[in-house]
Amino acid sequence: MTTIEDKMRALPSDAQQEVEDFIEFLLVKRGSEKAGSTKPPQNRRQVPAFKWAGALSGMGKHYTAVHLQHEILAQRAAGSLNDGSAQPGSVAGR
Repeated sequence: MTTIEDKMRALPSDAQQEVEDFIEFLLVKRGSEKAGSTKPPQNRRQVPAFKWAGALSGMGKHYTAVHLQHEILAQRAAGSLNDGSAQPGSVAGR
């Protein structure tokens, strides 16, 4: 029977490196599971916290969603939406 080492030696050097990387990945993954770590592995995406949710709730008294949509369309048409020329808080018609 062929051992894992024999199979590794039969691979080209770049494939051997891939195998080593995969083994490291498995060790880290299994190590964090065994340790009961709450920290997600670096290659996994974290769920956003949405700490900003509701931060602009007071702005609803001054602007409606429809008004902001019209403003965005006007700025896109003028070409000023992405070039930084629009000043924060400056809404056309106000």
